[in-house]
Amino acid sequence: MFFGDLNHSRSTVDINVPNAAPEAVYQSERYGKDFAYTFAVPKGTQYRIRLHFAEVFDNGAGRRVENIEINGQPVLKDFDIFAAAGGMDKAVVKDFAHIWPDANGNVLVRVTAAPASPDQNAKISGIEILEESAG
Repeated sequence: MFFGDLNHSRSTVDINVPNAAPEAVYQSERYGKDFAYTFAVPKGTQYRIRLHFAEVFDNGAGRRVENIEINGQPVLKDFDIFAAAGGMDKAVVKDFAHIWPDANGNVLVRVTAAPASPDQNAKISGIEILEESAG
């Protein structure tokens, strides 16, 4: 499994959004044209997948556009971090609830560059896997 290349920025990142991670999370990223992470989790439990992003390199909307899948299902299509955040160096947090692991007890998060994206390096700064309460 390709985990993406690692990059860092010393940018000050605005983390004034709900459920933001510490600033250091957004100052690093994994990037590449197509990469994925597999997380082994207990079966029989639903999870909330929380994805963290900040655009710290591309300085305009439409320059980096990507697609995200969780367990093979599209959750973000033509996602533009810069546009979603309203600019550079701003955290974006996306939550996806009620995610079941696959038959092997895995949650797979795949990050790919959208075919028409000028920057073919999709990116992600952090992934949280949170067990949902049985409420």
